[in-house]
Amino acid sequence: MLGDECWVVSLSAREGSMATPQDLVDQAESFAAVAGAQGGEQLDFSPQSLATVDSLLDQWLHLAEVYAGVEPPDLTPFIMPTAAYAGEVLRRALGGEWIIPEKPGSYPYLVLGGHLQVNAVHLVEQILRHRAPLSLWETYQRLARMLSTGSTLGPAT
Repeated sequence: MLGDECWVVSLSAREGSMATPQDLVDQAESFAAVAGAQGGEQLDFSPQSLATVDSLLDQWLHLAEVYAGVEPPDLTPFIMPTAAYAGEVLRRALGGEWIIPEKPGSYPYLVLGGHLQVNAVHLVEQILRHRAPLSLWETYQRLARMLSTGSTLGPAT
């Protein structure tokens, strides 16, 4: 699955066309459909499906390590499609909206509960670079707790 070009949508190719929240929803739906068609993964936009996406990320990282030559493969093309799916799961499950910044080079983010900002692109990027403290599933659980208790302590992602 790592090398399938029809599945990869690069950040640079999509940056200019991410004009609306619907573009992100469409990309999330494409990600889910391709994951199902190519890998048999059933991504149904439920919070539990984030555990499946975590597993996919682990597989990609493992393949990147196994097949790395002198320079490891670039996983950047997987960031935006994965972030669109993860963000859309969070938006649907926790209630929120996509915000598309007008500033060039800025990535879309979510606002949950009217005040909690979540940058799904940054989160997925950190996971793929082995720097994220939480998986996508753990992030969902943390955000759900924060929203249910009204807590806003610390950055969400």
